[in-house]
Amino acid sequence: FELAWKLSKDTNSLLWLAVVGVTDQFVHFRTPRDKYMEDVMSLQSHVSRHNHRGNEDENILSVNCLRISFEEELHLPLYRHWTLIESICHSMPIACKLRLWSLKGQKRLSEFLAEMGLPLSQCKQQYGAMDTTMRSEVKIRIQEYMSKYGLEIQDVILPSFTMQYGYKHLLCATDFVYACVSVLESVDRSKSPTDNFLAASDFLQRSVSRKIKAGLELGKLQLRSVVTQ
Repeated sequence: FELAWKLSKDTNSLLWLAVVGVTDQFVHFRTPRDKYMEDVMSLQSHVSRHNHRGNEDENILSVNCLRISFEEELHLPLYRHWTLIESICHSMPIACKLRLWSLKGQKRLSEFLAEMGLPLSQCKQQYGAMDTTMRSEVKIRIQEYMSKYGLEIQDVILPSFTMQYGYKHLLCATDFVYACVSVLESVDRSKSPTDNFLAASDFLQRSVSRKIKAGLELGKLQLRSVVTQ
């Protein structure tokens, strides 16, 4: 992306691929948080430059335009496409600090949710189906009570980016990474590594929207497999 930028040939699509690459390195522990934050700050300036438009331009381009925005995301894998409790249980920092593999850890998680005022009935629903008011306050409530349970801000909040193509497919970079990697590392015996590589390459093309949902489901399956090992 930097080469394209220096040649004045950078686009929003290339910028999104740069975001995905930086996020993948952090999510899979290939780069420390400090380096990740440095890269995010650099990318944020490009995001502002490419995605700052007036209202008229926004109305014209909104139907078929890729839009990227900076967000302080919950550091919970695939939470927008999963239940809140499943996402928390599959978050490595939270799972390790609360020791969620033990009965005591599960009890602490229940206490954590209760103290935040989040009923289990809501937490076990798809995130998008939760009560609107409750869903909008999840991030605030987690930050309010996290220190009591030994969690730090970097365990629950991750500065990142979201992508939206037109009026649909709002995806944060971490979700996109989990989905894409699950396609690349698919264990389907009917497919060769080359097939997986080509499928992951197709996935990076945002126009192949029909594959996004399947990739997200594969991402959940992969996370479950890691946790249950």
